[in-house]
Amino acid sequence: MFKFATIFYIVIGIITGRVFLELNLFVYPKEIDPFQDIARFYLENMYYFLIVFLTMVFVLGRCLKIEIREVANFAVRMFSVILLPPLIDYFLVGRREGYDYASVEHMMSNFSNLSFIKGDATLGISVEILIALLCIFFYSFKKSKNIWKALGVTVLLDMLLVFISTPEIFFQGGRDDYYYDHFLPAYYFFPFIFLVSIFYAFVHKDKFKALIGNIRIVRSLVFICAVLVGGAISFATTKEFYIWNLSLGSVAIFFVWQVSVLLNDIYDIEIDRITNSQRPLVTGVCSIVEYRFISVLFSFWAISFAAVITWQVFILTLITLIFAICYSVPPFRLRKNFMGNIIIGLSLMLSMHAGLYCASYGYPAELIIFSKHGLMLSVVMFLLGCVISTVKDIKDIKSDKAHGISNCFTVFGKTKGKWIVCALVFITFALLGLLLKSTFVIILAFMIALIFYIFETIKGVYLLGILLTLCSFFFFYRDVHQNPKIYIEMSNPQLETEFPDNYIKFSRNQRQLNEKFYEINGWLLLKNILLKKMGTPQTTKFEDILLSFENTKGIYGWWPDKYMKKGKEYIKDMPPVYLAPDLDDTAWIYKHKGVNLPAPIVERFTSDLDLPDEYLGICHELSCDEDYILRVWGTRGWSEDIDIVVIANALTSIEPTNPFLNKVIEENTRLINHIIENYNFSDYFKYFEPKVSGVALLLFYDSEFQPYLSNASRQILIDYLKKNIQQLNDGPIVSRWGAGEDVFYGLNIVTFNDQVSSLLYEFSREYLK
Repeated sequence: MFKFATIFYIVIGIITGRVFLELNLFVYPKEIDPFQDIARFYLENMYYFLIVFLTMVFVLGRCLKIEIREVANFAVRMFSVILLPPLIDYFLVGRREGYDYASVEHMMSNFSNLSFIKGDATLGISVEILIALLCIFFYSFKKSKNIWKALGVTVLLDMLLVFISTPEIFFQGGRDDYYYDHFLPAYYFFPFIFLVSIFYAFVHKDKFKALIGNIRIVRSLVFICAVLVGGAISFATTKEFYIWNLSLGSVAIFFVWQVSVLLNDIYDIEIDRITNSQRPLVTGVCSIVEYRFISVLFSFWAISFAAVITWQVFILTLITLIFAICYSVPPFRLRKNFMGNIIIGLSLMLSMHAGLYCASYGYPAELIIFSKHGLMLSVVMFLLGCVISTVKDIKDIKSDKAHGISNCFTVFGKTKGKWIVCALVFITFALLGLLLKSTFVIILAFMIALIFYIFETIKGVYLLGILLTLCSFFFFYRDVHQNPKIYIEMSNPQLETEFPDNYIKFSRNQRQLNEKFYEINGWLLLKNILLKKMGTPQTTKFEDILLSFENTKGIYGWWPDKYMKKGKEYIKDMPPVYLAPDLDDTAWIYKHKGVNLPAPIVERFTSDLDLPDEYLGICHELSCDEDYILRVWGTRGWSEDIDIVVIANALTSIEPTNPFLNKVIEENTRLINHIIENYNFSDYFKYFEPKVSGVALLLFYDSEFQPYLSNASRQILIDYLKKNIQQLNDGPIVSRWGAGEDVFYGLNIVTFNDQVSSLLYEFSREYLK
């Protein structure tokens, strides 16, 4: 009979084989990026089948009153049936598309016709379900000797499996970021953890209780606090805060720390017999084999939560996990010397960095990490981790010395060791006070050191350390806002020479000019397209300049990446000015080149985030597929922004050469016409004055471009344009977010007012004849 650990590894291997078959035999759409496409697909299938397995084992065990381990041994022997569907469907049926979940619409029929997949199971899925239910029925009948009980158990499991296979009950929509970020943890990760906990509590109640009591909650809070501090610093810098991802990151780091606790208990068992005799391994409640298995399980959970967030959080969590292993496990066993303190310090610092990446989707967290404040806080967090790992050694002096562990207390003795550790505690927290320019923190640092020296309390240092670490965010936030600095430094002599009137002004402190940067934007591109259409020669170096603004594989933005100087602070009260490539400028440049937007470029601007509420409501009204609606920005931090001008501009640059592009044109055309015909469409122009947008929209649908406007929409725009054309000629245009408003930075639109507006006026007047 297999042990539980062996069963777990066999099930993991079978599920991995199933995922391997699906990935290599079927075609799945690429949703996010190569790492997360594969990682999330693997985790989605892994946890789905694990929950199915646990549910089957638990229900059979409770209903048939059979020992859980015996049922698990039966279940693992039949579980390889999940390998059949992809093989049958690919080789016998010729299926090439991947599987999907069951739908609510066909839920009732799924109970009776074995059809889990959209109410119409493939041959392979049908065979899989039929074999599984027959095995369950015959096993139940063999154990109960009651055909009705066997039938009842089989039907009950069928209903539960249909329920598990229908996430649409709780989660609507396709596989976008929201789907993965919320669906995987909420529908699979947390329920699986709950099922394992219930499973273990039923099988080994005493061991479960002992393990819960062995959680070092205060020390765990220190690492969770580091993640939260990273998130808070990210919020102070970017004004963006993703509490769900930050929560998942905290859970991941929590499980990493629990792995460290378990491994440390295994390899410190002889030391603990002297100083920690109440621990489960020492008392014999749990065995070393069980501890090792649980540490593997916790590692799996930690990596799962991290992988769902971003690849950066995954890497940081993995490194922290490796540090936890190296700290306790031979042949490394860095805990035996001062390297162990360094490892804990690095782990705490990396936990803070993971928090930065958890809380800031679109903004590169490394820009915060390598800023002056970010580097100094990283050093403080590192020192804090070193101090924490040193403080805890005071209670294990005798046992550590007997087992050759080198630390401040075993090397220098208790008295000198206390002085050294107190000095380290004071220096660490005082350094934080100097960084934050806070006398209060320095005084508190002295009090923490004094409390430790007098009472030798470990938890007191931990709790006060948590308090100070949390306070660091507020001081950091205050200090940054009292000392604002411009974030970007760049120089582009070619732009300054060719386009002297096209620049961005950055100002602060009552709008005093602080910096001035020459840039390229949609208005300049529009100007040159108009000149080209009207037969006017363009600037000779314009093509070379356009090429220099390609940021990532054919996508264009305001500044070339090479002019972005990272590591600076941000403008007071504004998010960091890291302007990502955007759809509008990309579409203009492709128009200027006379080339259509290819599918890979268009894909970068779809399916990134949920639509803003006003567009999402319209999409629901139209029953359109929001995964094909174009977004303005190509990164997640900005892609909630969307407007009709940008959509229209992009559509006229797309040549429908494949089903994906056809679908993009179809869905966006429906959205545009519905807004123009049924709403006050000027409300949806987020960046530009409505009169400008009206002119630009009409230009987009000039006869040279593909006409995506309905006749009704075209007439509305013509009427709108007629009302505003004289105003366009008479008065200057002020950008919604630009000069002339009380903001800290603004777009200088001299080029637009002096040149583009008159060109639009002349073009529109000719068009309306």
